[in-house]
Amino acid sequence: MLSHYGLKEYMNTRLLLLSAFAFITAGVASIANAADKPTGPPSSLVSALQATTNIVFKEFYPGEEKRFTVIDQPQIRRLVSAIHLEWKGPCHCEHLHGAIFQGPAESITVSFCDHCFDVGTNYYAMPKKFYSQFRKLAQKEGWHELP
Repeated sequence: MLSHYGLKEYMNTRLLLLSAFAFITAGVASIANAADKPTGPPSSLVSALQATTNIVFKEFYPGEEKRFTVIDQPQIRRLVSAIHLEWKGPCHCEHLHGAIFQGPAESITVSFCDHCFDVGTNYYAMPKKFYSQFRKLAQKEGWHELP
């Protein structure tokens, strides 16, 4: 049988081991979780955007859909070069706008709002410079007032 002092030492050692185990487990889970999150867009997405030859912008409101196409290559380059994607995770806002970046090999479909730029199930923060340029083009097309 353990004395009071021996029991106390045993309990302290056990508590220390349990704490160390919990700390290590949390660290491993944190590293695994961080590995699941993309740090930036895949290189294939960047390449496809850089190869864009025209951009079809869409606006969806109940009962109407508007669209316009940008074919001017200098304008396309300005728009595409303004896209710097940073992972942000999903949100649950309603995207009333979309774009299709069409290139010779593939098309990239995007839905967006003033703070989201979503490519499929990849969620990025809206690049401010891109959104500013888009707003100017949309206003020229007579679209609804944008935030």
